[in-house]
Amino acid sequence: MALSSEHLPSGTVIGGDFTIVRRLAEGGMGTVYIAVQQGTGAQRALKVMRSSLLDDTSLYQRFEQEARVGSLIKSDHVVHVVSAGVDDALGIPWIAMELLEGRDLGAALKEQGVIEPSDAYLILSQLCHALTAAHEVGVVHRDLKPENIFLAASRTVGMPFVVKALDFGVAKLLSEAKGATMLIGTPSYMAPEQSQRTELIGPQTDLWALGLIFFRMLTGRAFWRAVDDVEASPAMLLREVLVDPIPPASTRAAEYKRDQKLPEGFDDWFARCVTRDINDRFPTAASAHAALAPLLAASSERATTGVRLTSTFGPATAKVTYRDRSEKIIVEAPRGQSILDVSLHNRIPHARACNGKAQCTTCRVAILDGSEHLSGRSEGESVIAKEEGWPDNIRLACQARIRGDVALRRLVVDADEPRDPGAGAAQTLPAVERSVVALFCGIRSFRSLALGSYPHDVVHIVTRYLRQIGEPITSNRGTVERSAGERVVALFGTDGGSPLEAATDALRASLRIAARIKHFNQSLVRTFGHELEIGLGLHYGSVVMGQIHPGKAHLTALGDVDEIAMRVERAAHAAGVLIGASPAFLRVLQHEVRTGTSFHVETRPGETPFEAVEIIDFVKPDAVLIVQSTFERVAPRADEVARHFYEQLFELSTEVEGLFDHVNMQAQRKMLMDVLAIAVRSLDRLDELLPTLRELGRRHARYGVRVAHYKIVGEALLGALGQYFQSDFTPEVELAWREIYGILAKTMIDASKGPGEQVAVA
Repeated sequence: MALSSEHLPSGTVIGGDFTIVRRLAEGGMGTVYIAVQQGTGAQRALKVMRSSLLDDTSLYQRFEQEARVGSLIKSDHVVHVVSAGVDDALGIPWIAMELLEGRDLGAALKEQGVIEPSDAYLILSQLCHALTAAHEVGVVHRDLKPENIFLAASRTVGMPFVVKALDFGVAKLLSEAKGATMLIGTPSYMAPEQSQRTELIGPQTDLWALGLIFFRMLTGRAFWRAVDDVEASPAMLLREVLVDPIPPASTRAAEYKRDQKLPEGFDDWFARCVTRDINDRFPTAASAHAALAPLLAASSERATTGVRLTSTFGPATAKVTYRDRSEKIIVEAPRGQSILDVSLHNRIPHARACNGKAQCTTCRVAILDGSEHLSGRSEGESVIAKEEGWPDNIRLACQARIRGDVALRRLVVDADEPRDPGAGAAQTLPAVERSVVALFCGIRSFRSLALGSYPHDVVHIVTRYLRQIGEPITSNRGTVERSAGERVVALFGTDGGSPLEAATDALRASLRIAARIKHFNQSLVRTFGHELEIGLGLHYGSVVMGQIHPGKAHLTALGDVDEIAMRVERAAHAAGVLIGASPAFLRVLQHEVRTGTSFHVETRPGETPFEAVEIIDFVKPDAVLIVQSTFERVAPRADEVARHFYEQLFELSTEVEGLFDHVNMQAQRKMLMDVLAIAVRSLDRLDELLPTLRELGRRHARYGVRVAHYKIVGEALLGALGQYFQSDFTPEVELAWREIYGILAKTMIDASKGPGEQVAVA
């Protein structure tokens, strides 16, 4: 039986010179083994390509390139390639490299949170040496990230670690750059030109990632907010990287409450790394390194407090002993973690009302032994300790980071504290009062559907129905408060917006849901012989939002707005009305809506019944609603519409066509539709969209776009939409798109127009 490269047994000889000892790691491209080089007796890291990938020519070439590039770069901070080849017996390519001991920067950041400035500068200095050597021989890494920066044990006295840049398999040889179209890189560290204009990729591409990595080391957080937001979509990250204004590093650090970690003058240095115009970046890695040195002069003496990377090569863990309830729990934890992180990682319940922000006392602990093995008090903890009169051994678990063995007792423990595996996630979030709009949506024909269909068919239909109603809710700033079977309650205004905004958003969502289900029913009838009859109820009122469910991080709304919205929908059903609204909702929108039938709504005993009203539409055609509704029909065939757009654009103007020379059009079409999708979803909150549009306008101007071009782009967009929608592109729809495009284009022009140019786009 043929050997698999993923499971080579000990003793296997590869390349006639390397004897497998054991498997070390598994990666996407291959398996890494510890092997002994027979000729020298030295241990090596032997990377063997996965057998299953041998038929993929591009991956085969990428594997070979890793060996070739590694031998080109002359730097002690790039992994040394000892030898490479293809095993005659197995027919599998292999690379023999120096064997490193240590860990990558990504692992260090996960365990320690932040890197001390002096250590961070040492890492950057060695990394810049690697980049300079690579760039001198025409190699651009293209995928710099913490996981590709290895902190290896040093063999030099006085040097705590040696940085090694890893994974040059995705590097670009500048001599081979022309015509490349593959998009390679990690989105959170990838420079804009890597997804747009391949001919711009050069040494300065790596400097974009360099700035982001240094910010991450100093603050412990990714610069782009979408990276750490579990609800963020890839499009949201794309928007931050490619479109939104890039804030100063100190502004973003302040959002994370980490601005005290940045040296004075860091904003200017960061802005010369992380700028979309590649010509505004530092010209070389060496110049970026030289410019940073003066900023960190105050940190030139190595820190004696805080978490140290040098501890990586002493014991990497410490013992944390919990003494509670006449029991003792001992866990091993990575040095550098906070006590709170240790608790949560080991599923030990630990209260944290402010979620680790040093704004409450619920996570406090008494240190019974080992106080000297903890980091000092942070500024926030010091304020609380002074106000509360705490002795030195009372600490906030969220702020105290371990540097050695400690013993402690938690001071805020519920008598009925759960001991289940999920208990460690419990927390309390502050309650807030909000005025919101509740939207109740249900399937009126559910009983007949359930009785007349197979149970699994019903589940399939309801699942697809929930997908249909979810997007209109979230695109209009709504949140699904609860879902029970076919019934859904969504709230609008939970972010504290105005009543008018909440009511407008809720009605837009309702009208889009009604239109979507009407379209959905066409395929449902063809496939299952059923159609859904739905109903919607709207009510405006007050709720208190707080954390109710143990272990759940989201806030639950307490109040009767959802129940009243449900009663409105039930009464609307009896009256044959699709969308019904309470008097409280109508008072918010006043004369903005067209109404129809009035109907009676029964209430609970002791409460006064009221008359609700049918909602038909907005009084004036709502351009935002029309654009959002039509664009969602475009989304499934986005690339086709983008092709029509660029065909018409280039027919209208050869001058504009010239702006797209050397542009990867496949990536350009995708970016166009992604940015357009972001803009369409954000139309009902233009105040949030305006900074993005202004940055786009300035960026377009740098690429040579003039005011006159915006009118041509508008005509091409309308032409592409008309070609797609045919007879459905009514004058009303065209007018809505013209109105919205005019607003967007004028904003971009105002941000970029030169003296004397006139704003005229529609």
